Amino acid sequence: MKNQFAKVAALKNDYTTFTLATATKYGLTRYGLAGLIRDGVLTKTATNTYVFADYLEDDLALTTQIYQTAVISGITALILYDLTDEMPWIYDLTFPKGYHPNAEILARRYILPHYRTNDYYTAGITTARTPNGNLVRAYSVERTLLDVWQDKKIEAYIQNDACQRYLESEYFNYNSMLTLEKLQQKLYPESSLLRVLELIKQ
Repeated sequence: MKNQFAKVAALKNDYTTFTLATATKYGLTRYGLAGLIRDGVLTKTATNTYVFADYLEDDLALTTQIYQTAVISGITALILYDLTDEMPWIYDLTFPKGYHPNAEILARRYILPHYRTNDYYTAGITTARTPNGNLVRAYSVERTLLDVWQDKKIEAYIQNDACQRYLESEYFNYNSMLTLEKLQQKLYPESSLLRVLELIKQ
């Protein structure tokens, strides 16, 4: 029983909204989850989807658990790092090129998919937390800034605001700038982002 409590506590620390597959990784079974529902610890909100009592369902965390190759990117990633006040009704998710989930289902889940190859997909992947505290796969703050700066579909005021917020945030430090420089050289060698950040700092 004590071991069961430890498993539940570890899961709750990382995910207050989770799928059966996620619970299984923490050593919990479908039978064990049913017992937690009976005890009022969990609520089952859909097939193989659970939320801890007294917590709201975290749709972004749930979405990235369903699409395990997805990486939160673009404006959605800016939100994770508090680098924008934008609240779009869609999720920017990046997938490896060649993996194409059902487009109709993506639309129903309000997902805007992006597809990247090799280094453009893998570079800068890290773990972040949603505003509700759930773990998700996302691009790092440095990779996110680069992607947003290079994306011609994103409004200039969003790009500029993100840069200003980054320079004023806890993320901005010497090591972060080194990481940003390396990523820029690797992915966007012609990018003007570093020069712009230097100008803003002055």
